[in-house]
Amino acid sequence: MLKLFRAAYICSRAFSRTRTEAAHLFLGMLFSTVASGQRNVHVTADGNGTFALVPNTPLPTVLRSLGMFALLCVPAALGILVTVSSPANRLPLMLGLVITFLLLIWLIVGLRTMMRRSGGAALDTSGLPRGQYYVLSAVGQLPGSNSGVPADLRSRINALPADVTVVTYAEDEELLARYLRLGFVNDRGLRVYFRV
Repeated sequence: MLKLFRAAYICSRAFSRTRTEAAHLFLGMLFSTVASGQRNVHVTADGNGTFALVPNTPLPTVLRSLGMFALLCVPAALGILVTVSSPANRLPLMLGLVITFLLLIWLIVGLRTMMRRSGGAALDTSGLPRGQYYVLSAVGQLPGSNSGVPADLRSRINALPADVTVVTYAEDEELLARYLRLGFVNDRGLRVYFRV
């Protein structure tokens, strides 16, 4: 679980201009890394870079997302339990509801910012080679650091089974050029893919 927190921290710092903006992004990034799954999120050995390489299987992702959402609702559930056992004391209920509400607002702000940055691009596999798809996301490194993200990413991709296609969207032309140097193919707009 610490790896997911580290990955969320790295991405929130990488995708923001200020520490305040990074704080706004953190819970959204944590939600995203939890949804990706512990074994699909990778942090470089030096701890400065991260990426997620997730099989395009929606059900496990949805279940992990629901689990994370349920965790955010724990303060409200505890408040309800304490209030049921002691009906005269409504403070735990109010406190639990307020904490849950604030966590959900923080999550929504972070997810909205992430969607705005990525252009809200949903995975579109039309025109790609047939077969199993992996989605590459949350690629980032701490500002001002050198990390082994390209080498680690290449190693993980090479370890995938044959006939797998890794697909992602580049945020801008600079990132697109980096993907092309790693051997990805640009087929439409900022979408790139790599056929294993």
